[in-house]
Amino acid sequence: MARLVPVAGGGYAYAYQALGSLGGFTTGWFLALGSIFACGLYAIGFAEYFATMLGLKLSPLGVKGLAGALVLFSAWLNARGTAGADRIQNLLTWGNLAILAALLIGASFFAQPELLTPQFPQGPEGTLGAIGIIYISFFGYQLIANNADEIKQPEVTIPKAMIYAMGIAFLFYLLVALGSILTVPWQTLAASSAPLVDVATVVFGGWGWVVISIGGVLASAGALNSTLLSQGRQIYAMGKDRFMPDLIGKVHEKSKTPRAALLTGGLFILAFLLLFQLEFIAKAANFCL
Repeated sequence: MARLVPVAGGGYAYAYQALGSLGGFTTGWFLALGSIFACGLYAIGFAEYFATMLGLKLSPLGVKGLAGALVLFSAWLNARGTAGADRIQNLLTWGNLAILAALLIGASFFAQPELLTPQFPQGPEGTLGAIGIIYISFFGYQLIANNADEIKQPEVTIPKAMIYAMGIAFLFYLLVALGSILTVPWQTLAASSAPLVDVATVVFGGWGWVVISIGGVLASAGALNSTLLSQGRQIYAMGKDRFMPDLIGKVHEKSKTPRAALLTGGLFILAFLLLFQLEFIAKAANFCL
């Protein structure tokens, strides 16, 4: 689709081209709300990991306050221009991969092949049920197409970026899952509220929770930053097509970014953080997407 319609807006732009105004309007709003709810989810994840890493016990309001501060910073950073946000995104992404790689290398020294049997000890239902929970983790790769207007040769670059990004992440997903069940019995992982911490504790000892907390901070901040950037471009595309106020469909002269769209998305995220609880935000993101 990115080869056929190499313009900003991604899935919204494709629906608008193929289905017309009603299909584009409906798809655009669901995608926009889904991305905004997802940003709220990532922001809360960041706040929880950050507080854990520093040994802080924050109240629910404190968690939302910290999450809101990250949203404001990310919106401000992306509204200023792509250069600064791009460098920070690279740092977050590569830092997270480095921590996962260290965890995998360490886990290989503690691997117990006998833990792999029996396979599907309680049938395949658990695997199928998990798809509904992790769906949002795979949906994000299509957001790359939202930024088509700022990508060189988008009809070639975007499909390659999607394939490489999903392929690398999928490989890490599989290796982390395999490394986890080879290191810690699946019964223990299933009963744990933080299974990767259990794996990291085996690998790194008492510092395991710190390692995973740092990884969680980098992963959630990176997911928020990239999703906020992409949903801003989609809202901008909807503004150009008069599905939102005209101001949202304009590019800021100095920064060359859709500043109004980015800041509008940031304000929506803040409002949802204040109005809704984590469980509802997570379910709403999955439903909309």
